[in-house]
Amino acid sequence: MPILESNNISPSVTPTLSFTNAQHDIEIITNPKETCGFTDAENLHRVHSLATQNLTRIISESSDFAAYQSLNEEIIQTLREEENLSVDATEQEDATEHPYTIFSKTEVICIAIEASCAAFFSTISVPIYLSALTDFANEFHVSTERINLTVTVFTIVQAVIPAVWGAIADFIGRRPVIVMCLVIYIGANIGLAFAKNYGFLIGFRILQAAGIASTVAVGSGIVGDITDRKNRGFYIGIYSGLSMVGSAIGPLIGGALAATLGWRSIFWFLVIAAGVTLVFLLVMLPETSRKIAGNGSIKPSSWINKSPYMSLRKHFVKESRAETLAPETVLPPSPIKLHRTMQLFLEKDVIIILLPNAIHYASWFMLITAQSTLLTKHYDFSTLQLGLSYVANGGGSVLGSLVGGKVMNLAYNHEVKRFRNIHGNEEEISPQNAKFNIHRARLWPLPIVSSVHIAATLIFGWSIQYHVHYAVPIVFTAFVSFASMFSFSLSSTLMVDLFPSESSSAAAAVNLSRGTICAVGISLVDRMDQAMGTGGTFSLMAGLMLLSWALNFYEIKNGPKYHQERLKKKQDLEKIQLEEVHIDEKNLGNNDRN
Repeated sequence: MPILESNNISPSVTPTLSFTNAQHDIEIITNPKETCGFTDAENLHRVHSLATQNLTRIISESSDFAAYQSLNEEIIQTLREEENLSVDATEQEDATEHPYTIFSKTEVICIAIEASCAAFFSTISVPIYLSALTDFANEFHVSTERINLTVTVFTIVQAVIPAVWGAIADFIGRRPVIVMCLVIYIGANIGLAFAKNYGFLIGFRILQAAGIASTVAVGSGIVGDITDRKNRGFYIGIYSGLSMVGSAIGPLIGGALAATLGWRSIFWFLVIAAGVTLVFLLVMLPETSRKIAGNGSIKPSSWINKSPYMSLRKHFVKESRAETLAPETVLPPSPIKLHRTMQLFLEKDVIIILLPNAIHYASWFMLITAQSTLLTKHYDFSTLQLGLSYVANGGGSVLGSLVGGKVMNLAYNHEVKRFRNIHGNEEEISPQNAKFNIHRARLWPLPIVSSVHIAATLIFGWSIQYHVHYAVPIVFTAFVSFASMFSFSLSSTLMVDLFPSESSSAAAAVNLSRGTICAVGISLVDRMDQAMGTGGTFSLMAGLMLLSWALNFYEIKNGPKYHQERLKKKQDLEKIQLEEVHIDEKNLGNNDRN
C-alpha cells in the first residue's frame, strides 16, 4: 500500500526504494477503487494524487520498510473510518459490486408484462380493424383500395414515429413516454368513434398510430434496461409474446363488436381498455432507463418518472445488501437526438440486419391485410367469420414470440460454450468484446424459421387461388405469423445487444425498416393480386424472403468486424473528449493560480 498524506498523520517516515512498493503504488494509481476499496470520489482522487507523489519519493528516498508498511495500514484505516467503510474484505467486495438490476426474476417478468400491456394496443389496433374493413367501406362509400389506405397510413406512421419517441425515451425516460403515448391514443380513439366521414377516419388513424406505435419500441427498451445478454432473449420472448396477444384476439373482438354493436363500438372498447391500462401503469410501472435509475436503485428526481410501486416496494420485497444505492450504474446523460434512429442506418451492419426482417414482416402483413378481402371474395365470409379466421394468425404470433425467446437463450448459451472452447474462461464476454460473435448467436436460426415462413406463404397463396377448402389457408396463416414473430424477435434482440444504452432508438430502427417496406407492400398488394393472382403475389414475396438469406449469412460472418470498428471509433472519441476535459481543467487551474 502506498503512503498517503493525511491531515491526521505526518509522513515522517520515508520508505525504502523497493520494486514491490513501487509496483503496488502503480496499481493504486491505475485502479485506486478496486485496490483500496474506496467509493467516495474525493477520497479516490486523494488516493490517486498522493500515491503518485509517494511513487516519486520512493525513487528518490529510502528508509525503514517495516515502518513504511505500518504507516500505510494506519492511513488506510483512517480514511476508511472517514468514509465509514470499516468492513471486512468480503463485505467490501459486495459493497462495490452491484447487480445489473436490483429487480428479482419475478419482478423482471412482471415489468415485462407491464410493458407488454402498453404494446398490446399497438398490436391490436390493426387486427381489430381488419375484420370490419367491409363495414367501413360500406359506411363511407369508398372502395376497398381506399379503405386499405387507412391501414397503409397507420403502418407508415407506425414505422416513422417510434424514431422520435424512441429518442425521447432514451433521454427523459421510458415511463413518461409510455404515459404520453397512451393519453394520445385514448384521445384518437374517441375521435375515431365519432368519425363522420372518410377524411376524419384517415386523420384520426394517423393520430392513433402516432400515439400507440412507439410503445413496442419503448417496451423493448424497458426489457433491455433490466436484462443482460445471457437472459435477454427469454424476457424479450415473454414481452413480445404477450404483446402479440392483441393480434390473436383483436380480429375476434373487432368482428364480434362490429357484428353486434356496430363498428364504432370497436373504438369505445379501445378507449376503455387503454384507460384502465394507463391507470395500472401509472401505479405499477417503474422507471428503468439506466441514464436515470441506473440498475433500479436510484430514485428519479422528476415526479413523472417516479412510480408508487417503487415507493412501496420495500414492504413487498426483501432488501439485500446488493440493492443499496449504486450511482456508478447510472449511464452518463446524453443530449436528446431525434435523428439518432436514422443515424443507426449509417452503421454498416444495421441495414444488413434489418432488411431480411423487414421483408419477412412485410410479407406477413400483406398476407393478413389481403386475408379479409380474399376470404370474403372467394369464400363469402361474414364479418364475424372474418374475425374468427384471424385467431390462427394471432395464436401463431404469440407462440412464435415465446418460442423465439427460448430458442434465443439456447442459441446464446451454445455460442458461449463455443467461445469458451476457443478462447478459454479468461476472455470476457461483454458488449465491448467483439470477439464474441453475438450476430451468430442471434441470427443462425433465421434460415430455419424462414423456410417455414416461405412454405406457409406459398401454400396460403396457391390454396386460395385454386379454391382449396378455406381451412387450409387459415391454418397456414398460423405458420406464417409464427415465423414472422420469431424472426422479428431475433433481429430486435440483436439490435438491443449492439446498442444497449440506446435500446429504444435501436428498437425504433427495427420498426422504421419493417414499417416502411410493409407500407409499400400493403399499398401494392391489391394491385398485385389483380395482376399476378394470389398465388403469384405470394410466390414473389417467398422469393424475396429466400434471397434475403444471403444478407443473413453475410452478417454472421462480417458483423463482428463492423462491431469492432464501431467500438474502436467510440473509444477514440471518448479518449479525445477526456483529453479535452483534462486540458480545460489544467487551464482552469492555471487561471486560479494567476
